[in-house]
Amino acid sequence: PTTTPAQDQAMQCVPGWSEWMSNDQPIPDKKESDIEPLPSPRDFKSAAFYAKGLKKSTARGQCAREMMADIECRTVYTNQHYKETMQDVECSLEQGLVCRGQCDDYEIRVLCHCGSTT
Repeated sequence: PTTTPAQDQAMQCVPGWSEWMSNDQPIPDKKESDIEPLPSPRDFKSAAFYAKGLKKSTARGQCAREMMADIECRTVYTNQHYKETMQDVECSLEQGLVCRGQCDDYEIRVLCHCGSTT
């Protein structure tokens, strides 16, 4: 029998808020200078690995895109809510985070609901 590599198996859904994730740095003079896409399974693993000060037993939310129920976006260094920055920022489950023009560095987290979708 053949086995499926671990990275190709379906990710186990863990309910709750994910770790904060920032995969993109702002790029000066670009039209869309900070883009934080919705997380992939690899992003959840990286965020959990790099989370500082958490006990290993602390489970954080992780899920496939169809189980994401909400999103939060904030600046990385000041933890300021994106709506308070006066920057051109979109934060949605459709786009993730997109900041146009002069932008701070942003991070996102998603809320995972693991129950049945029916």
